[in-house]
Order: sequence, then C-alpha cells, then structure tokens
Amino acid sequence: MELSYGDMSTRYDGNFKNHYHITCSECGRVCDYHRDLMEGIEEDAERDTGFKVISHRVEFIGICPDCQEKKKGTD
Repeated sequence: MELSYGDMSTRYDGNFKNHYHITCSECGRVCDYHRDLMEGIEEDAERDTGFKVISHRVEFIGICPDCQEKKKGTD
C-alpha cells in the first residue's frame, strides 16, 4: 500500500489490514498504530457535508521516543 505525504515523499506499507500510522515530526519515522478503527466516520462526513466519501486517512504526528531522548541531551 502506498502512503503519500504532503512533502512529496512516498512510503510503502506491506500491511494491507486497515490501520493507522504515527509519524515522527523530527526524523520522519513512520510506525503502525493498531487500535479499533473509527467506525461510521465516513458516513458521518457524508451526512454532515453532502460529499460522497471514497476514503479517509487519519494520521498521528508526534516525536518518537528516540528523538525525545536526543532532545533531552540538548536541553
């Protein structure tokens, strides 16, 4: 599965099961985040906006543990 980002970069995920991702804003590391999916969100968006939703993406962005450790040494 191709994952595209707004910075023109592309990554590939071999896990085809529907899941979320979390990306480090410091180093760019991308990890899978497994939890229950937000059921009904597409239907809610269609009802609220009138759009016909064809897909959605939820992306979590943060600072990974490695980068947090590196920052501790520079503070």
